[in-house]
Amino acid sequence: MLVIMERIILKLIGIQMDLMQPLHECMNTKIVYKDRIPLSGSHRPLWPVYGEYIYLPPQRWLHSLEHGAAVFLYHPCADKEQIELLKQLARNCLRKHIITPYNKLQRSRPFAIVTWGCRLTMERLTDDAVYDAVTFIKVVYIRCFIFITQCAYLGVLEIFKFFNCYQCF
Repeated sequence: MLVIMERIILKLIGIQMDLMQPLHECMNTKIVYKDRIPLSGSHRPLWPVYGEYIYLPPQRWLHSLEHGAAVFLYHPCADKEQIELLKQLARNCLRKHIITPYNKLQRSRPFAIVTWGCRLTMERLTDDAVYDAVTFIKVVYIRCFIFITQCAYLGVLEIFKFFNCYQCF
């Protein structure tokens, strides 16, 4: 029942989910993603330290998503002031975040927030877009809460240790 409620809530607010089973692939295995911005799937076994990177490939940041982080992406050619706003949003909202440039973003929508199975892309970081971003982050962590509630109902609370949810207020 909770899974159905979760999907209804996400559909109502316009968040598309595309979940693939996470597989840890070593460096000798090439990983190819079907989507321009992957939301789940195979990735490297070691996840990165949370924070900002000059560049971090999706094979690394996807593992952070699996563990409850949000990844803040920006196109390297985006407006520098807008990039700084995105970075401030990440730093001020979440402890578990990755910030990295990503040249596969469309130039018409050069900013994205990615979580396991969900993404929000933005044209500019206007007040409305920042509000949408904060709402997106909150909804994602509501999804996390629903998942944890499902685990409690099923008696598998040990899964909770993998989901350290922080809210953005």
